Amino acid sequence: RIGDYADGIARFVGDVDAEGIDPQLLQDLQVEAMFSVVLTMLEELQEALNGEDAEKAASVLAMDDRLDRINRASGAILTDYARRNPDAIPLCLEFGGVFRKLERTGDHLTNIAEEIADVGIMLDQMAIEFEVEDAVAEQRSYKVRRLRERIEKDG
Repeated sequence: RIGDYADGIARFVGDVDAEGIDPQLLQDLQVEAMFSVVLTMLEELQEALNGEDAEKAASVLAMDDRLDRINRASGAILTDYARRNPDAIPLCLEFGGVFRKLERTGDHLTNIAEEIADVGIMLDQMAIEFEVEDAVAEQRSYKVRRLRERIEKDG
């Protein structure tokens, strides 16, 4: 699903006249911040997955809140801009779609982060409760490997 969102955003970028976009609109929309947060979330999740680090995965959850705030603000900004610049209505509608895709990407990344964190916590609890550290380490490796395969498949 994330790959589909990226494809849609790439199509927008390829189709739009970037030189014709008002730089103030881009600044008001916090476009760079939105992309930066999504990329940081991806990087942090990759590190969490590679390091089997539940705490690192959990740190991604707070980043999604920033995406939600930027996305919520974008609607009013785009509406106001379209009212003042009726010829930009198609661009504003397309930009709205980009923001929804970025926000949904953040939601999917948050779901992955929760899954990594939950698996880590569950396995740590099992190791303590049942004194089966070796079996838990083996199960952790299996779960992480399976999650990696799922992420790679979903792209």
